[in-house]
Amino acid sequence: MLPDLEELHGLLKEIWASKWVTNMGQFHKQLERSLAEYLKVPYISLFTNGTLPLLTALQALLGFEDDVTVVAPGINSKMDEVRCAYGLLNLKQVDAAIEARRKVASKYVEALKDVRGIRMFPYMLDSFGYQSPLSPGEGSGVRLNYSYFPIFVNAKEYGMTRDALYFKLQAAGVYGRRYFYPLISTFSTYRSLPSAAPTNLPVATRIADEVICLPMHHAQNEDIERVIRVIRHGNV
Repeated sequence: MLPDLEELHGLLKEIWASKWVTNMGQFHKQLERSLAEYLKVPYISLFTNGTLPLLTALQALLGFEDDVTVVAPGINSKMDEVRCAYGLLNLKQVDAAIEARRKVASKYVEALKDVRGIRMFPYMLDSFGYQSPLSPGEGSGVRLNYSYFPIFVNAKEYGMTRDALYFKLQAAGVYGRRYFYPLISTFSTYRSLPSAAPTNLPVATRIADEVICLPMHHAQNEDIERVIRVIRHGNV
C-alpha cells in the first residue's frame, strides 16, 4: 500500500524538525500503541521485517552480557521513524485494502474451485461459504488478510506440472511465485543432513512441488480474468 504523499510529507517534516530519525522516536511509540489497539493485544514490539523477530528470539540468551560486554554476534532489528510514519499512514487504510483483497480472492475461489487438479487451502474455501472440515471454523477468532493466494497443482489430475503452468502463466504476462520453493532442506548447507531427506519431509516436499501463489493486490482488477483464463484453459 502507498499512503497519501502529502500526509507522508507532513510527517517527514515533523521527523526532520525533531532531528530524531532512529529507533524509539515518537512515531515508533505511536505505531506500537496503534497496532496494539488495532490487533487488540496488550503490547507490540516493532521489527523491520518478519525474519528479524525469529532471529532475535533465537539469540535471546546471547549477545550482550551487559551494556559494555558483547559475548556473541548480535543483530540490529530497530525500526526507524520514517518507516514508522509510513506504517501509521498505512494503518488508516489497511481494512479497506484487506476488503479489496478479499474481493480478488473471492473471484479466484469462484472461478477455480471446480477446476480438476487445482486445490486451494481449506480455510480459503471456507471463508467464501464452501465448507471444509480443515478450516479454522466459526468462533476461532481467525480473520484472513488475504496477503497470499496459493493454489496447488496436482499434475496427474490437472494434466500438466506446476512448473509447466507457472511458465505458461509467465508467457501470458502473469507473474506468480512458487512460495516456498525450493525447500531450505535442499540447500547445500543442509541437504547432506539425514533430517533433510525428502522421505522425512513428505508433506513439505509435495507442497513445494505443487504451489503457485497467484498475483494478489488490493488494486488488482483487469488482470484477474487473464489469470483465471490461463489456469482454466491451461491444460486443454
